[in-house]
Amino acid sequence: MSTPDLPAFNFSFDPTLDTWAVSNEPAELDSSEIFLPNVEGRTEFLPPDPDRVPVIENSVRTDDPTYAARPAEERTRELLSQMRPHRATLLGILAACETPMATSAMKETVERISGRKFSVYTPSNFCTMLEVAGGLARVTDAGEPYTDEVRAPEMVEVDGRAFWRPTTPPPVYWQTTEAGATVLAEDDPAARIERLFAKEPEFLPVYKRILLMADTEEGTSMGLMSVAVDTDPAIAENRRFYVQHFVESLERAGAFVWADGAWRATDAGRAALAGALAEVIDDYEVPAVDDVTCANVPTLTDGVNW
Repeated sequence: MSTPDLPAFNFSFDPTLDTWAVSNEPAELDSSEIFLPNVEGRTEFLPPDPDRVPVIENSVRTDDPTYAARPAEERTRELLSQMRPHRATLLGILAACETPMATSAMKETVERISGRKFSVYTPSNFCTMLEVAGGLARVTDAGEPYTDEVRAPEMVEVDGRAFWRPTTPPPVYWQTTEAGATVLAEDDPAARIERLFAKEPEFLPVYKRILLMADTEEGTSMGLMSVAVDTDPAIAENRRFYVQHFVESLERAGAFVWADGAWRATDAGRAALAGALAEVIDDYEVPAVDDVTCANVPTLTDGVNW
């Protein structure tokens, strides 16, 4: 008995016979029924079309030649405006670098200025931002412009044999430029506080309440301010805002500062208490609490970024 040529048979299912039907004629496969990915129509793997990429409004390209051509004062003001959450740190660096400051001392200086608040930006990042904007410059310890030129190795002799030894470049110092000093002198926290109060006049009692809490020797915490603000019916009925909004607003205006593990009123904040907020009436009685802490907030943080 001869062995059948199996590849020549068509093992297709015939529903009318309800069994497997074997045909002597091979089935022809229609090429139109073959599924192939539409490679030509797939565009997700292609590089984006520059003409169709959305442009972010008010974005700044610091690598654009037109950016460097703008006045340094204008660029520095723009940086402070775009980096509002870190405005105090940037201004503090400009103030600290009125005389040349070594890079090695910058880390401790930035931590002191920022109150050791966590930030994704390093001291080097802040200095580079200010340098690109024109508010800060690299100098030597004598205040002379720093050059990144390649230094030739020097010839040294050891035990009668001559060797080439690489030369160590001088350490980098940072100094505030004339443009940076101009922008620093323009800083006016009193005007920012005034604009804040004019923008939210209905919350003046809240601002006065937490500024008074911060205007003490021990300062205040986010937990205590949360009790004083979030329990207020005027705030509870208007859940657009929580205590973090008021703290961040005062900090960015220059009335609040996080220092030595507590929130404290600045000189500008105390001036606001004696001036714009002096006649403001706050009749809300803050509930008496003991040992208030903010949930999920480490002890040494400012408590804003919950």
